[in-house]
Amino acid sequence: MNRQNIARLRYRNPYILMDVVFGRASLRWALRHDTVTSAAEIGVQQGINSKTILRRARPRRMVCADPWSGYSSELDMPMEHVERVARKRLDRYKHIEWIKSGNRNLIAAQIGNSAMDYLYIDAMHDYDSVMADMRAYWPCVKVGGMMAGHDVVWPSVFRAVADFRREHNVDVQCSGTDWWIIRPNETLCNTLQFETSKESEAK
Repeated sequence: MNRQNIARLRYRNPYILMDVVFGRASLRWALRHDTVTSAAEIGVQQGINSKTILRRARPRRMVCADPWSGYSSELDMPMEHVERVARKRLDRYKHIEWIKSGNRNLIAAQIGNSAMDYLYIDAMHDYDSVMADMRAYWPCVKVGGMMAGHDVVWPSVFRAVADFRREHNVDVQCSGTDWWIIRPNETLCNTLQFETSKESEAK
């Protein structure tokens, strides 16, 4: 990134600058606690965050998934142009697995079960879409890996994350505009809950 672009980002929003240079809050947390050898971003758009993940984490496997269809009112351009921008930005990373699709079940199948150390969701932000994405991609995350996402400050995203937490009995952490969940060992958790239940019954 050249100095002119950094200066523009700093002028517009210092938090955006920090996210671009150092990674979003969930990635910074993940890198402090473990290495990230496999990563995926769902909802790549222009590829800015994907490039930060690649530059900071240097995963051996990287999946970039986005349908790039229709028109972006946010960017005021056709999504086919946004796709060209993303692919040009990430062109040097030859090992990227590109998935041009909005079908979350197809994307999850291509990623595979228990395959990702870090999976980041930044796709549709309505409640139903966020819940469907979390449910579809949760099995793709390794035990001890992280599923994270953007814009938890949106009420629809916040509500979906809160409901997913209750549904799966997991801990959620938030910082800035990011949320994240570390996938526990469900078998171990279920065993501990069963043993605790037996002890309670015995008393």
